[in-house]
Amino acid sequence: GANLFIFHIPNHFTNLDMYQLFCPYGNLLSVRIMVEKDSGRSRGFGFVSYDYPDAAQLAIKELNGFA
Repeated sequence: GANLFIFHIPNHFTNLDMYQLFCPYGNLLSVRIMVEKDSGRSRGFGFVSYDYPDAAQLAIKELNGFA
């Protein structure tokens, strides 16, 4: 598999939003936006995990710099 560190995630994004954004590029094993323990607010970064490195490379190619 391959794990990607994702940063500059919009504060309003949910794990489902992340899943929908990254799923076109391959089979996702997990998606997780990191949140503040006390408030539950997004910390603006997270991780996605693909089953194959090729899918991760495609996501990087297509989404790097996405705003």
